[in-house]
Amino acid sequence: GKVPKNIYNLFLKFRLKEPNTGVFVKYDAVTRKHLHLIEPWVVYGKPSESIVKDLIERKSFGFVKGAKVPLSDNTILEQELGD
Repeated sequence: GKVPKNIYNLFLKFRLKEPNTGVFVKYDAVTRKHLHLIEPWVVYGKPSESIVKDLIERKSFGFVKGAKVPLSDNTILEQELGD
């Protein structure tokens, strides 16, 4: 069904604007309360190093001369930012 307005606003606060979106947030008392409210719609937990690495390799993008390019390896970063 339709998501209640207050829950939708929490999605926006967490930058979850579309399905299958992932964000990293600091876990504190306020975040814990908000995650508890949106729990039926999201999955959360402490990420492992391998999950973070996999997400960065598969989903990260950067902007080079105004164009959005995938960051598949460090060569793009080295070219744009230097050694």
